[in-house]
Amino acid sequence: MADLDSALSRLAVALDALDARLSGALNGSKVAREANDELARLKAERGAMQEEIERLRAEVRALDDLHDDMSARLDSAMREVQSVLAE
Repeated sequence: MADLDSALSRLAVALDALDARLSGALNGSKVAREANDELARLKAERGAMQEEIERLRAEVRALDDLHDDMSARLDSAMREVQSVLAE
């Protein structure tokens, strides 16, 4: 009887260990799934940010071109005014 009790005790310990491992594996699977979901979300966010950066770069280029044009016009206008004042 003592041998049976000992065997049942060892079986209970083994089942508890198995249950803990399975729970850990399932939680690990859940954690892995959540990590993959987060990674996918971050990749999508990165893509959106890259698109926004490209849009802003294009806007900066357009503003630089506008600045150059306005600067050239102002320089020309100042030369004309100086020419008129020099007469």
